Amino acid sequence: MVNGRLNSEKYYSLLENNLLPIGNKIGTESWIYQQDKAPTHRSINLFKSGNVNVLDWPSRSSDLNHIENLWRLLVRKIYKNARQFKTTMDLKVAITDYWEQITEEHRKSLVDSMEQRIFDVIKNNGGPINY
Repeated sequence: MVNGRLNSEKYYSLLENNLLPIGNKIGTESWIYQQDKAPTHRSINLFKSGNVNVLDWPSRSSDLNHIENLWRLLVRKIYKNARQFKTTMDLKVAITDYWEQITEEHRKSLVDSMEQRIFDVIKNNGGPINY
């Protein structure tokens, strides 16, 4: 978990300490990492030094990014009924609790919906879709 805002240094550390050690275990030796082109992500040279292939991905493509859909779901659950948190720890606990409640079926449905979402984005000339 990252404390405070995610900047390039924290992102690098997060990936170096978590992604690279398990990368070959979760995929093959030629696995591909997908990220958007947020400034924090673009400034990282870790991928070249760590032999990580990065999927060429359009900027601001949240309709085609599974994790963005999961984040939206998580935010809706966490802040349901305008809920507020007194401490950062209370928020972290809520995030962890709700994250663990996201089912495998829901994650699979996001992956399975990709073909239709790609079609809808193309149909909308690259613009946002109602997903």
